[in-house]
Amino acid sequence: MNYNEQTDALVFELDNLIKRFQDEFEINTYTVAGILEAKKMDVILDASVDFESDMDADDPGESQA
Repeated sequence: MNYNEQTDALVFELDNLIKRFQDEFEINTYTVAGILEAKKMDVILDASVDFESDMDADDPGESQA
């Protein structure tokens, strides 16, 4: 499978899993969204992704708003 096919497979599998849980259990859309958001953060943190600001803290000309 190429990268696009693998990506599609993940999307379809997630779609099926979400639908199954909404059909079989009393899980509402807000709960599903919260769970997905938490898992997204788990995936990002497990991948050791470092987030860096684009702003230069030493530059007094940049707005801190």
